[in-house]
Amino acid sequence: MDAHSIEQALRTAILPHLKIPGETLSYLAAVLSDLTLDELADFEAVRLLLEPFLLDARKPGRERPHDKKSESTVDKLCRGVFDQLQAVARGRRPSPPSALQPPRVAAATASAATTAIDADAPPAGSIAAARAAVVSGLGSLDSELHIADGMLDHLAVVLAELPDKDLEDVAQLSTLLEPLLLESFHALGKWAADEDVQQMHALCQAISRKLLRSRQGAGTAASVLRIGASAGGGGAS
Repeated sequence: MDAHSIEQALRTAILPHLKIPGETLSYLAAVLSDLTLDELADFEAVRLLLEPFLLDARKPGRERPHDKKSESTVDKLCRGVFDQLQAVARGRRPSPPSALQPPRVAAATASAATTAIDADAPPAGSIAAARAAVVSGLGSLDSELHIADGMLDHLAVVLAELPDKDLEDVAQLSTLLEPLLLESFHALGKWAADEDVQQMHALCQAISRKLLRSRQGAGTAASVLRIGASAGGGGAS
């Protein structure tokens, strides 16, 4: 199944219910498009791929995102995506998530959700700094690790949304990023599986250090600008 059709199915099933970046949807669509039709017809296979991203999107930066309410909601979203994918596989267009929702209402709902996502997204500068921190962190590993641009963009948004105190907690950060990066670790195959925790900790430590330093620098620069503006205003009066 092509990535475009899958992304439409993801948008139809997810956006009315959950804020998730468009680049993440595109990345998920690309990953799902690699599955065979038989694999896409297996709910557990689809859920296994979607669940970490949806849990993360539902409660970004939380210490314990896997509470029962979140898991129940995510399970329903996975089921909704699965149903949409089966409809696409049968040659039908993705249908509205509710039979009571006319096509125009569903389209308006999805459009409003996309607008809300854009409005609530972190500032572009924060995302760029987070992206740079991830790239720097990946480069700090003994073995060079490459991840897809879609995943990199998703990680940047996730990190940009975290407060400093969550970034400072490297153990928590490792727990947050592990579901997103573990597959890339295994694909690289440069260390044994029992070294994953150590490598993840080192990566998150490097990301944390780089991003916190970047934020501190941005804060100092902003303070200098405010002081300069205040002094300039005082001189003019």
